[in-house]
Amino acid sequence: MRAGAHVGQVNIDDGDDFGRHMNLAAREMNHATAGGVIVSSRIKQDITDRAEPWSNSLQWTELPNVTLKGFPQPETLWAVETAAKPSRG
Repeated sequence: MRAGAHVGQVNIDDGDDFGRHMNLAAREMNHATAGGVIVSSRIKQDITDRAEPWSNSLQWTELPNVTLKGFPQPETLWAVETAAKPSRG
């Protein structure tokens, strides 16, 4: 499983969602590894700005200058994963 996430307006028509922001999230997903999550800079910034305690365990890897089909400007994407929890052995 792979996931891509972005924030923005979505159009919904007859139960189908579409639009620029949906396309961006779908294109991001193509850059995720198996089991990976890729987010836009907007999502990363929102999480960083909120500074919720749970976000301290996130590890970010920058993917700069990614060209996405249908988008004229390169995007900076972020691979995100949760830091491994220490064992209680």
